[in-house]
Amino acid sequence: GELYKTKLLKYQYNLVIPYVLYMDDFQINNPLGTHTFSICGCYISFPSMPQHLLSKLDYILTAAFIPSKDLKERGNEVSFHNLVEELKILEKGVEICVQKSVQKVHFILGVIIGDNLAVNSILGYVQSFNSKRFCRVCRRKKSQMQFDAIQHLDSLRNQENYNSNVLENNFQETGIKNKCIFESLPNFNVTENFCFDIMHD
Repeated sequence: GELYKTKLLKYQYNLVIPYVLYMDDFQINNPLGTHTFSICGCYISFPSMPQHLLSKLDYILTAAFIPSKDLKERGNEVSFHNLVEELKILEKGVEICVQKSVQKVHFILGVIIGDNLAVNSILGYVQSFNSKRFCRVCRRKKSQMQFDAIQHLDSLRNQENYNSNVLENNFQETGIKNKCIFESLPNFNVTENFCFDIMHD
């Protein structure tokens, strides 16, 4: 897409491979009993791979397993710190030797996907879809969105209004609980690198 093409301009003459970060919670132990343990699973896949390999488990890599309890108690910044540091190293580039030739490969995060609840939580937005402003793409109120039939371009989130909303520190009015930790990656912008959940939306 257009977003990826703009990111490629920074890496002239180098190989750049985009990846998708998928996150969702799952429960272990007895899912029907009272003693379940919930874990946030983080996985990486490469959309530029040949189509017949995309869904094979050999090509979906485990990035992290984080106890959901830690996410609630410690927050995203602490819980995802190690993962983000690893992703920064991949973005700076890794040297790979292919047929006696060393090639630097940069891996850049394209989008974070998952169900709406998981993605809103990880990106720092409100998790309740009954809140006044629950959308991670626009800043319209729920009461307005119930009657919208067109897209209101002036209400879309952008880096400028996102940063000012983070500084406001009023999630009931802005829909943002805290700044997205993945914004510390050089090529990730929470207002540009977004994806809809096609199974739920």
